[in-house]
Amino acid sequence: MYMDERGYKGASQRYILIFAAVIFFHFFESCTTMNYYEIRSMFLPSANYTGSICRVSDSTWTRILSPQIIASHPETERRVSRILAASTDVYGLSIYDPVSGYRLEWNSDLQFHAASTYKTAIFIAIMKMDQDKKTSVNDPIDVENNFQSIMDNSIFSVVDDPSEPDVLFSNIGNSVRIQELLSLMMEKSSNLATNLLIKNYGSKNINKVLRSIGSDIEVKRGVSDDKAYADCINNTVSAQQLENLYQLVFDAKVFDSLHQKQILEILKKNTETKILSANLPREALIAHKHGNTSKVFHDAGIIFPEPSGTTEPYFIAILTSGYRSEKKTSRMMARISKIIYDEVVKERLRQEEKKEKANQLFMEKGNEE
Repeated sequence: MYMDERGYKGASQRYILIFAAVIFFHFFESCTTMNYYEIRSMFLPSANYTGSICRVSDSTWTRILSPQIIASHPETERRVSRILAASTDVYGLSIYDPVSGYRLEWNSDLQFHAASTYKTAIFIAIMKMDQDKKTSVNDPIDVENNFQSIMDNSIFSVVDDPSEPDVLFSNIGNSVRIQELLSLMMEKSSNLATNLLIKNYGSKNINKVLRSIGSDIEVKRGVSDDKAYADCINNTVSAQQLENLYQLVFDAKVFDSLHQKQILEILKKNTETKILSANLPREALIAHKHGNTSKVFHDAGIIFPEPSGTTEPYFIAILTSGYRSEKKTSRMMARISKIIYDEVVKERLRQEEKKEKANQLFMEKGNEE
């Protein structure tokens, strides 16, 4: 299905198209609760963000409807496929264990609305700048709440959520260290901190750093830029991009041990426990960032099978879109995460047994000679 980049003349044509899409894909319980922009921005794959309606290619819809799972082991493939087949959600998965070589992918390159997961890309880029002495996370930034829309430079502000108050709002008019803003952005998912960091460094500069370290995630705009949102200009990400981003934390060519430790310390402070870590054993440690809106629900990060944190980790990203029940979707994501955890641990044990047998044979052969 193609949506004309130039848009459609007349509201009636637009809403007929939207209604037909909603019925066909049955991703919503009731179309009467959806507004036009929520429907059209639900999926944002490699699309052209021009005209009044986002253009999505046929190949993208094919991947959504008929995704192919890539798994290292048939049993894992069967178990995960059964879970995904039972859901009306659209999933994107990318899991990789560098120790055993285990990999699992499902719609891994499909672009989703990033929600708060793109904040990790901002965090990683600034930590890289700090390491390269291009900035210092100890520098202060003036806290203000006025930002320019990328559409027309008009001014907009971030609204505080009364159900989860952001402590940064009490500091408007004062200065706060960049380190504290990074912590608030990652641990509390502060939208105000996010916008202040984007304003201070600039999305172009952040993206330049990301490209230099090997990430193709693009930070397009800050939070609450409604004019950009209305024109389908959103931060998007794939499961594969997030999984790769977390791998870069452990790339010695990208980060030294000090900055790697600092990054992990902040990522481990994420208190979300209902998704990736919900069914994992207590000895497992997770360093991650989740994100959600009314239509997408994501979690991605680094998992250490042992509590010391010294064991080699594996990397995981599970993205979803079109969920009807946050509780049900989080449970399914947790089930998938546990299946992967068990498979990674088993595969590592299998690899160790192979090495031990190989060493034993080598020793026996040496004794015979």
